[in-house]
Amino acid sequence: MILAHIKGILPANLYYCTPNPDIPALLDGKIQVVDKNVKFSAKYVGLNSTGFGGTNVHIVLKFDNHQDIENSWKPKIPLIILCSGRTAEAVQHFLENALIESHDQHFVKLLHELSKNAIPRHPYRGYAVINSDNIDIHVDKNELKDYTWFIFTGMGSQWPGMSNDLVRFEAFNKSVSVSQEYLNNVGFNLMNVLQSSEPTVFDDLKNAIVALSAFQVALVALLKSV
Repeated sequence: MILAHIKGILPANLYYCTPNPDIPALLDGKIQVVDKNVKFSAKYVGLNSTGFGGTNVHIVLKFDNHQDIENSWKPKIPLIILCSGRTAEAVQHFLENALIESHDQHFVKLLHELSKNAIPRHPYRGYAVINSDNIDIHVDKNELKDYTWFIFTGMGSQWPGMSNDLVRFEAFNKSVSVSQEYLNNVGFNLMNVLQSSEPTVFDDLKNAIVALSAFQVALVALLKSV
């Protein structure tokens, strides 16, 4: 709708040919479907969105005409326009068109807002400088890092003496020691629980939850140290 306001054209609905006979308002003309591009100059527009999940949203937009201001706006200093996309061609195409619209200060401000946060799945980044003698478009690929996720099953995966084979690793022991320092404040002996071979040590829910949580934190520390 904003694009329709800017361009002054209300685009036609795609693939609309025959009105639904079960909707009388379409047949008697009370509701007209836009089946071809028409001039659009409305000042107020109501938008409705009805979701299948039951979420209904309604909004009334009031448009202001900034055409006179936009055509006369020239930045006093060189400004940078940023863009990201899934392909290099998409970024190049966008920036080429953005330079054409660079006289529109509202458009430039919108681009700056959109560029404040990285957009997921947009590995290509580009920029162009407006109001400079040499206008060049630069596009490059931002190599995304591969992330490793440590996912644990939680309660039920504990067993007596589960840390016996890991205590020889410094990173594991250091993490457990840090946890023990915090647990000292509540009188919980983490080392005794982890090293206990008593079959019923984890029948106590407190022992199971605390020991397993500390164990998993230490396991992550160990894996990250490799």
